[in-house]
Amino acid sequence: MYHILIISHGGIAEAYRETIRMISGETDGIGAVGIMGGESKQDFALRLEREVKRLLTPDGLLIAADLFGGTPCNLVIAEILARYSGIRAVSGVNLPMVLEALTHQRGSLSQAVEAVMEAGHGGIRDINLEAASLIVNSEDE
Repeated sequence: MYHILIISHGGIAEAYRETIRMISGETDGIGAVGIMGGESKQDFALRLEREVKRLLTPDGLLIAADLFGGTPCNLVIAEILARYSGIRAVSGVNLPMVLEALTHQRGSLSQAVEAVMEAGHGGIRDINLEAASLIVNSEDE
């Protein structure tokens, strides 16, 4: 079973982990670490590496970053991916991605990455269009 690490700016990562706990009650194998205002890159990098070491399993670790090109993601690229094997990282984390990652934990990490990215894209919807479609469909019935 692979584990999941959510990384972010501020408290977003922890909020996702708490939301997962609220929805599923399950947070084993899910970590969260965010760089806080005023925190140095070096201090964050140490906390990040601690979580990576804690969560990395023989089946791997999925790291979900909030923003490609941001400090948390850049540190994964510079400090983590080059030193540890079995890690896959994706950016643009949203709640559908994290839920999808959770449901695939017992499967292949490579296949999970594809499903996670698809769920992330699928979670982005124009609610006005969706609502209009529902109204039109209900009038047709």
